[in-house]
Amino acid sequence: MARVQTGTKVLVGPLDISCDLHTATINHASEMLDQTTFCDTTRSHLGGLFVSSVDAQGYVNLGSSLSDPMLFGAVSVPSTLVSVWPTGIQVGSTMQTGRGFLSVIANYDFGGSVGSVLPFTFKAESEGDMIRTVTLDNALTTAWSTTPNTSAAANLAHCSTGERLYAGLHVTALSTSLGASISGVIQAASSSGFASSNTRITFSAQTCKAGTFATPILASALSTDQPFLRSVITVSTGTSTGAVASGVVWVGVQ
Repeated sequence: MARVQTGTKVLVGPLDISCDLHTATINHASEMLDQTTFCDTTRSHLGGLFVSSVDAQGYVNLGSSLSDPMLFGAVSVPSTLVSVWPTGIQVGSTMQTGRGFLSVIANYDFGGSVGSVLPFTFKAESEGDMIRTVTLDNALTTAWSTTPNTSAAANLAHCSTGERLYAGLHVTALSTSLGASISGVIQAASSSGFASSNTRITFSAQTCKAGTFATPILASALSTDQPFLRSVITVSTGTSTGAVASGVVWVGVQ
């Protein structure tokens, strides 16, 4: 079924830059290696390493801690988590509607003709696998509070040999003035009620905005009897009970 690309979300590390963009393209390809020999009458190719990237275009935002200073400072920095939802974030859907990957920002360019709205482009190139993601929880609009924030269950984690469980967490806002920190886990269970569960992934505690990519979990460490996944995000604070955090957490199996 055809889709209209509206409501696209693009997160780079701790920053949601969606409202500065008008174009975003996800590229997923394989290097084509020529294996033609003298016995062939046509070119013969072999698929090589995967090459993934995200290209985006928008209008420069020079505000403090916004897209211009963030992207400028991120060029060449390794292990930057980039996540894209071409038609908006759908929470809990088992349709893998997003894409997420560790990347290096290859370039950030801006400038144009006199009298035009100042444009910019940037490209994030893969540093690992690009993952088809399922969003477990979205707190970009309604913040996570200090109460443990438990997502609904998603039926996803039937891992065959060679597959892995991946997870990413973007923290776009955090009450740092209250001494807050944020941590999270991904749990697995045999039913959506989560009468009992096992923690499969633990995100390290963050005390400032961040983009965190969990170490992938091998299929051998998972159970096909526990296909349901959920996230539990905890915001804690040392000086107040009013701390909040914003962000989004996703998982993927491939």
